[in-house]
Amino acid sequence: MARHGMEDQRKEPARGKFSHNPLVVTVIPALITGLLGVFGTYLAARAGHLPGIPAPAVTVTVTQPATGTGTPSVSTPSAVYFQDPILISGSPGLDFDINPPAAGPDAVSISYNTFSLAAGSSTGGLAVWTNDGTPKAADCKIWVSTQQVPSVYQPVAGMKICFKTNQGRIGLLQVMPGTSENQFKATATVWGT
Repeated sequence: MARHGMEDQRKEPARGKFSHNPLVVTVIPALITGLLGVFGTYLAARAGHLPGIPAPAVTVTVTQPATGTGTPSVSTPSAVYFQDPILISGSPGLDFDINPPAAGPDAVSISYNTFSLAAGSSTGGLAVWTNDGTPKAADCKIWVSTQQVPSVYQPVAGMKICFKTNQGRIGLLQVMPGTSENQFKATATVWGT
């Protein structure tokens, strides 16, 4: 019977088997930390936050009416509709739904009088780009929808102003030198189909 008692004393308890193994104590946390780091890097790359790692491609969709009788609907601008220097002086302003832009009714035109660039009452408004670089069509679309104002007072050379037309086209005005009290000079880019 004494022998049976000694065997019981030599057995290790089953629940503490791995808690004293130094390999398990150091490898498991390091493995978990490494996996979390790889997953974090993957998420940052997908969001486009890592230099040298391209962000995933974005698909652009443009919708058009089935017949020629409706107003075109642009979900995301894709192609350059118009791009050239423009001059706006007084009223009527320029209608950027016309290619090339031409005088149009005040409600759908962008006009310029006494240092003030103004959007017509039927346009989506103007939005001064305050970020670095030159915005693309998608940037301007978001910017106009969140930062729009009815007018921009005293535009200066180098300023970038996003806008939306009456028919939903997205545009960018890059103010040029020579803009004065009653003459607005800019390079205009209008996207849409």
